[in-house]
Amino acid sequence: MSAATESPAVVEARFIAAVIKDGEGDRWRECKNLSSDAFTNSNHGKVWRTIAEAETYEAAATARSVLPYFSNETVGADYIKDRDAIWIGWLTKEGIAFAPQWLATLPGPATKAQLVARLDARRFNHAAPPVEPAPRFSIAGRSVCTPGNLTNIIAQAKAGKTAVIAAAIAAVICAEQGDTSRDTLGITATAPGAKRVLHFDTEQSPFDHDQLVRRALRRSGATDFPLWLDSYGLAGFSASELRASLILKMKQAKAQGGLFAVIIDGTADLVNDVNDPKECNAFVAELHALAIEHDCPILNVVHENPGQDGGKIRGHLGSQLERKAESNLRLKKTDEITVIFSEKMRKAPILEIDGPRIRWSDEAGMHVSCETVGKTRDDAKREALRDRAESLFHEAKKDSLTWKEFTQETTERTLREMLNYGVVQKMFGGTYKLAK
Repeated sequence: MSAATESPAVVEARFIAAVIKDGEGDRWRECKNLSSDAFTNSNHGKVWRTIAEAETYEAAATARSVLPYFSNETVGADYIKDRDAIWIGWLTKEGIAFAPQWLATLPGPATKAQLVARLDARRFNHAAPPVEPAPRFSIAGRSVCTPGNLTNIIAQAKAGKTAVIAAAIAAVICAEQGDTSRDTLGITATAPGAKRVLHFDTEQSPFDHDQLVRRALRRSGATDFPLWLDSYGLAGFSASELRASLILKMKQAKAQGGLFAVIIDGTADLVNDVNDPKECNAFVAELHALAIEHDCPILNVVHENPGQDGGKIRGHLGSQLERKAESNLRLKKTDEITVIFSEKMRKAPILEIDGPRIRWSDEAGMHVSCETVGKTRDDAKREALRDRAESLFHEAKKDSLTWKEFTQETTERTLREMLNYGVVQKMFGGTYKLAK
């Protein structure tokens, strides 16, 4: 239900809740001069008077206890929409005489000064290059996830994306423990230090969400649950509730040492319509701003268009996420084998032939790694070259051969391939021997 069709009392209550819950006090300062007499609900007018007359935001927050309605964590999520609805309502009720008071609440010189400061902070400075961010996650040895950026994990249903999320969490645990022996499906991470990992699962049942976390722990070999991991199963939450929860938990994590990464398994659930450009553009911009503000990557798990195999994410939301993302990781499943790769990255791509490959293992009770196509082909090539080299040395009845002796029996190209694959080695004096 939109603000236009909701009762004025509901909009007023939600608006006041947002102002009360604003941890920085910016909303309180913005609205402090609005008249409490214009509220349609007298109780709301009393609450607003308490807020407006308070000398500090902290004192204004005591209004929380006046009406228990405001204690709900998700109330007040759509602040901008509710503020606009209230302003329009007040102008309608008070008439044009209210316009000067309304205009006084709009962003003024102070906000412009803040904008100038933000612009100056982002201006290119040749004398002070920023420190290159260290990757939080890598795949196949290549950085795919750095602070202040978005990363998309794109897959058809049942392709193994939940396994990849669990492996990413396990990779962080392994990095903290200094354990490089575990199978984390080709994903590596840096240690989180004092920072937290926030994981939202918006798609699975409470049981399946629980199993995901337990598999991550089992994959990492951890015996204790990491205190820096905040994982929530939020299936059934509305889009506005999910967005409010995301902002709330990120703000809490900031006060607890900061964020290492945010993982949203089901990002499409945070919007009402994945095909609405206005809603989706604003949401992706907000998401990117949160990644920058909290100096962390945000990983979005999103679905491919059903029945397609080109990595196109659903709706306008998918198009906008793809444009803004640092990395677009694809999971492609063929004959029970899923390959993880990326053709659309800001840096060098991870080709499908080189991407990590995973499959379900009944024995392990989870997905496990299997060899990449590239490695399988390399092994076959190396084995064939080894057989050929051994045959040449056996026929010559020598331990070493000169270049001329080699090329009399095979081509220069084959000799170069034997050297590249480590099958033979060049010795001092120019002869060639079979590598051990």
